[in-house]
Amino acid sequence: MPEAVFVQPHYDDIALSCGGTAAQLAVDHSPLIVTVCGGLPGEQLTEFARQQHEWWQLDDAAVVAERRWEDECAARELGASVRTLSLDYLDAIYRRAEYASEEALFGRLVDADLELVGELAGRLEDLGEPLVMPLAVGNHVDHQWVFLAAWELARRGREVWLYADLPYALQPGALEDRLGQLALGAAIERELSAGDFERRWRAIECYRSQLPVLFRSIDDPRERFEDFARRGGQLCERFWRFDADVEETRA
Repeated sequence: MPEAVFVQPHYDDIALSCGGTAAQLAVDHSPLIVTVCGGLPGEQLTEFARQQHEWWQLDDAAVVAERRWEDECAARELGASVRTLSLDYLDAIYRRAEYASEEALFGRLVDADLELVGELAGRLEDLGEPLVMPLAVGNHVDHQWVFLAAWELARRGREVWLYADLPYALQPGALEDRLGQLALGAAIERELSAGDFERRWRAIECYRSQLPVLFRSIDDPRERFEDFARRGGQLCERFWRFDADVEETRA
């Protein structure tokens, strides 16, 4: 996947989920990392959004600028040739008043977002192929939304591969449950060197505002990430081809 376009709902998802592959490709190519929810929120924030900023220890006015800086830091760690692009969609906590609680943030997509799936797919489809997009493990509404855009892109004949969203996939059974909802084929495993994994981890460490929240219930995050990557013995990252005729079932 030399001209791969890595699509992340938020600043941090690629480094967390498949940064080793991006680092590996950056040696000889110029992979592109696209952040979907990169827009600037207005001044009218919900109490839930302000609470998120407090957890991140970021000022309301500077939150997106800081997160973009973290993302550029991560891109440099993955490789000098890594390119980045931010779309102007808002993060769910700014986009819809309905997403004003943890329960809602990991619940059902509102209809207004479902109506934007085609538009989002259209903005992504001309950026290149293959498109590497989230499997939506963990059910975060932004990950669900980008996953549905991946489905639409597959229907349009684009080459789409899915990655397991971390750290959500570290939860016991979370990845298996998500795969059980989709009729995907077998994963391909892309082997990583110790250096690839190290570059990925250095990129993850750039997201200093997010890690205390993301890792709040994970003892020794690096060890957990490395164990996840060594499920078959060799360090690797796994990807699933998203074909147009995939079906989704939910219990």
